[in-house]
Amino acid sequence: MGKLAAYNTDIVAWADEQAALLRDASRHSSVASNRIDWENIAEEIETVGRSETRAVTSAIRLIFVHLIKLTALPASPSSTHWRAQIVTWLGDIREDCTPSMTGKIDCQALWQRAIKEASIVLSDNPVARIEDLTRDCPFKLDDLLDEHFNPADAVDTLTTKDNLA
Repeated sequence: MGKLAAYNTDIVAWADEQAALLRDASRHSSVASNRIDWENIAEEIETVGRSETRAVTSAIRLIFVHLIKLTALPASPSSTHWRAQIVTWLGDIREDCTPSMTGKIDCQALWQRAIKEASIVLSDNPVARIEDLTRDCPFKLDDLLDEHFNPADAVDTLTTKDNLA
C-alpha cells in the first residue's frame, strides 16, 4: 500500500524508487535472467518521472516568458490572452508539482531561458524593452505554487526598481 500511495501522490519519487529497486533486483535476484532487460525497464520507469518534471518546468518557463511579455508590452492586445495562459499554467503546476520535483526545478535556469525566448519573440517590436529586466530570477518555486500568486502582482514585481538592471 505504501508504494501505491507514493505512486498516487508523487510519481517522481515512485519512479526513482522503483528504478532503484529494479536495478537492485537485477543484481541480487535469482529471478533476473538474460530475457529480462532490467536496466532498460528501470530507465523507462525513470523516464516517467523525468517526463512529469519536464511538464512542470515547461509550464514554469512559459509563465516566465509571458510575464516578461506582459512587462515589456502591458498594453498589447495579447495581454489578456497571456494572463489567461499564465493562470492556466499556474493551476497545472500547482496540481502536478510533487515534493520530489522541487529539488529538480531550477527557476534561475528557467528564467534565463525565458529571457532569451522572450527576447526573440519581442525582437521585432521597437517598443518592447526587456534588457533592463533583472537576470536573477525574482520568483521562487514556492511563489508560483502559492495560491495568492497572480500575474498582475508578478508584473508589478518585475517593474520595481530592485528588479530592473
